[in-house]
Amino acid sequence: MQVPTRSHVSTYNVQAVPYVPYQPSFQPPVQMSFQPAFTQPCMKIQPGMYAGPSHAASKKSMRAVSPTRPSRSSVSGLRVTKTGKAYIPQMRLQAVHQLPYSPSLVPVMPLLHAPAFPLAPTQVVIDAALPLSGLDIKPWVDASSEFVMNMDFDVSSATRTRRMDLKELVAVMKDMSMGKRTIQALADKLVLHRVLENMDVPQMPALLSIEGQVNRKDIENFVRNELCGPNSQEVVIKPTHLSNGTGVIVVSQPKPEEVDSTIQFLHSHIQQFMAQKAGQHESVALRSLKPGFIVQPKYQSSVCFKTPLELRVVVLWGKARLGLWWWGRGSAPGEIPQRNAWVVRRPTKRRGAVDSACEQGEECGELTDEDMWDVVHEHTGSNPGFDKALELFRAHISAISACAEALAVAVGAPFLRCDFFVGSLRWGVRLNEVAYGCGVDYRNRTEEGRIVDDAPAIARILQEGMAQCRNRRTSEHFLTRLGVKGLSYADMSVMPLPAWARTLLPARAESLGQESEDQCVVPEDLCRTIHPQPPWRARQCRSSRGPSRRSHSWDEGAAQASSHMARRSASSAVWPHPRSSSFRASRRSEEPLASSKVPNFK
Repeated sequence: MQVPTRSHVSTYNVQAVPYVPYQPSFQPPVQMSFQPAFTQPCMKIQPGMYAGPSHAASKKSMRAVSPTRPSRSSVSGLRVTKTGKAYIPQMRLQAVHQLPYSPSLVPVMPLLHAPAFPLAPTQVVIDAALPLSGLDIKPWVDASSEFVMNMDFDVSSATRTRRMDLKELVAVMKDMSMGKRTIQALADKLVLHRVLENMDVPQMPALLSIEGQVNRKDIENFVRNELCGPNSQEVVIKPTHLSNGTGVIVVSQPKPEEVDSTIQFLHSHIQQFMAQKAGQHESVALRSLKPGFIVQPKYQSSVCFKTPLELRVVVLWGKARLGLWWWGRGSAPGEIPQRNAWVVRRPTKRRGAVDSACEQGEECGELTDEDMWDVVHEHTGSNPGFDKALELFRAHISAISACAEALAVAVGAPFLRCDFFVGSLRWGVRLNEVAYGCGVDYRNRTEEGRIVDDAPAIARILQEGMAQCRNRRTSEHFLTRLGVKGLSYADMSVMPLPAWARTLLPARAESLGQESEDQCVVPEDLCRTIHPQPPWRARQCRSSRGPSRRSHSWDEGAAQASSHMARRSASSAVWPHPRSSSFRASRRSEEPLASSKVPNFK
């Protein structure tokens, strides 16, 4: 068997199919561990890139150069092409590496590129109520009547006319975010960091902030003073104007002979991503952010997954509804949807129905500080790290939800997602970032124990809340209390507030940011899911020739399949001779392909 290459294409029976026009998927870029160099948008391929007569304009002499991905060569410093464009040759630095994996937040639908939404009448008959599988939504709808909403988040002019699902609502929210400086302030990680400081919200400290132009001297001082010292620590360097892990790298202490190369690499890396903007799938507000970078210590959880534990809390009308531990949908390498977990709120206080929102005689919940939290997931198998992570989420969900609710009320956002790092022995629970809306999957459990989609309930809470909310204030009412100055995002600045003028967090959130008392550490080897082996699989493995190469872990199997597909697409070599006799028999019945040399795999 031979894998077709560019120079060899086998003859196959091809059947004509109707032409289907290409439809853009609007999927965001996903950060990968080892991304092929020719997929980076910053590369430049041209003949004569490397000096010398032997490098002529041929395919063999052309290479893809990506400053974001280290290579096997150890060349440092900028090079200049014949056209005068600077680039960095591929190099391998011991101190610089990308994130091991970043779960993709695939957008629920493309942006709406239409004229401004026309103003709808105040009273419009809405469609009949959608069945919500027994989920309790009235406590959150009632909270909207007392919530003071920032007018930057008001989308009621587009939601009055008809019933919308969550996909349509998120698309409307993105499209109507143009020029809303509160949404821009929350999306800009530098502005958000300063706002959180005025609220005394625990977060990772900023070791270096870069705005506008990048100064090489600042990077050099940071590397030599912070990374080369005896007490150096790993740091995360991330853009403040991008999303989904784009441009995020982790830097550790460099070797003495690689200090200058690391400085040059970081300078060029920051320059490259400072010139980029968020993708078309993002909101209009996010695409209009000013470029910048922030450097923070790397957060390391006691449960040693490849990435730190991060709990995303969704707040509706100032009340937390659920938290989710997101592992993606399985559309990219490293995503494990079987590990997705949701921590949903269960009101403990009940009261009788007083209106048509609940059926006659039915009791509706009331949100209090003593509410219970239920964990919903579909994970199977044995994984001590997974179990320990859920235990940490349960222990801190009360304090996390109180902090998230206080932040949503402070900015007047009816739909806010707050991401918290959990599990560090040194840093405790810290807020990572916030987002206006969220397009991930939502799950909930009914009273009968069925796991259902919670997106219809969230959409109904938002849409009915827009109709009931009567307290609306301008963005100045909220931002001035947080120390934000300026009439627009272009001239926005954040001034430090004195202690007496700061918004205090609830008493339930006082435990955030403190060193963890739980000294239990789960190593990476115990963070893999092990499934029990059925008896028939054991007999099959014993009867097969040679040692078994079947993985008993779902995670290991997914990783092996991903690396196998990557090697298959990147290499044009043919397959080795299989060990199975049945597969050899099937090959004898096929027509022989063109002769080729079989590589010796060792």
